[in-house]
Amino acid sequence: MKKLILILFFLISCSPDFSELTFSDLSFIENELKIIEILKGNDDDIVNKVVATNDGGFIIVGNTKSTNGYYQSKEREGNDIFLSKFNAEGIIEWMKIYGGSDDDIGNDVIESLDGSFYIIGYSKSNDGDASFNKGQHDNWLIKTDFLGNLIWEKSYGFAGHDHAYNIIKTNDGGLFFNGFLDVTSSEGEGSSLRHGVGEFWCHKVNMNGEIIWRRFFGGSNNDRSYDAIETLDGGFIIVGTSESQDFEITNPNGSYDMWIVRISSNGELVWEKSIGGLAIDEGITILKTDDNNYMILGNTNSLKIEGTKIQGMNDYLFIKIDSDGNIIFKFRHGTQNFDYAKDMIQTKDGSYFVVGYSRNPENIQGVNLENNSIFLSQAQSNGVIQKTWTLNGANEDLGYSVCQLKNGKLVIVGSTESTDLDYSRVAHFESESNSSNKDIFIAILNK
Repeated sequence: MKKLILILFFLISCSPDFSELTFSDLSFIENELKIIEILKGNDDDIVNKVVATNDGGFIIVGNTKSTNGYYQSKEREGNDIFLSKFNAEGIIEWMKIYGGSDDDIGNDVIESLDGSFYIIGYSKSNDGDASFNKGQHDNWLIKTDFLGNLIWEKSYGFAGHDHAYNIIKTNDGGLFFNGFLDVTSSEGEGSSLRHGVGEFWCHKVNMNGEIIWRRFFGGSNNDRSYDAIETLDGGFIIVGTSESQDFEITNPNGSYDMWIVRISSNGELVWEKSIGGLAIDEGITILKTDDNNYMILGNTNSLKIEGTKIQGMNDYLFIKIDSDGNIIFKFRHGTQNFDYAKDMIQTKDGSYFVVGYSRNPENIQGVNLENNSIFLSQAQSNGVIQKTWTLNGANEDLGYSVCQLKNGKLVIVGSTESTDLDYSRVAHFESESNSSNKDIFIAILNK
């Protein structure tokens, strides 16, 4: 039996004081998935990413509309970005808010070697912490120090909607982030070809946020990239979804395909590949495997994808490819109803863990569910599922992201609208929230 010491903190002023601590001694059973905290506010709060930090703890990023409870230091209405740091025991160390008077969304965060953080997302604000906006949403890059204090911020975009979902550190000391671009408002900048609507949109910048190059790829319809990874030669493989059937998309299959794009270190197209059936297919996450190939996590509601067997109304996919885009294997997983995957990691033992949400009339505990429940699945390196954990209350519960800490434990975060979820804290920030609000949960799998 291992013990995890968790913090309980109290609301004592208009700003959270995390120095006032009360401890609870919590016991974990091996391989038990348990919620350790629900972060409550008076409006909708969304967490989009959890990342392990160099000191053995973890950090979460997302966006909040709340102005009380856990988010009582927030003064503006509307969505602002939040960044919260926890130690390895799940004890909150600090929380910061960034934004302006309009819509600000935080999607991903990375830590640099000196302990500073880079947040990527998008913003519609041109005041507050946001100094510039060209119209609608712009990509928004924020650098903070090790305590979350803002050092600088930069916006990248045009008159339309420009969203960024993912950021990585590059081997040459720079940064790469990707998302989608409304090309109709970009005047064709970033590519020699004029496309339309949304495109895969990529930026290579230095550590000061200065643009080295930017490119877009896609066709005449809606194309969005969600994740990317650097290749051994300094290029990138980008995954997402494409509705297009022209320009760079050479072999489309259906309504929306999972689209995989490899580009060079200078942002030039090397190859592209469409995978899918006749309905909607997308790539969510890509990881490098131990044998120098790549594992992609995706979702599909196509009735038929060659080489896979349908499980339900919506399933998730493991697709392993080599560096040239050749498929090594494909696996399709799910229950008889609806399953949607959001994030994937590879753990120290070589397993893959997938987090998401599932709506199944008969879940693995035999409980009838009309709403989505959280799932965490463990798969072998060959894509075969070994074990699945679920968490659910009476309302919508969604798993969004997962990471592994230095101590081996897994941290899972997501959104809940349930008021009856069992969790381990006996004190937390209370708020005036009602049952329709989205709150953030933090769970730990003891490995």
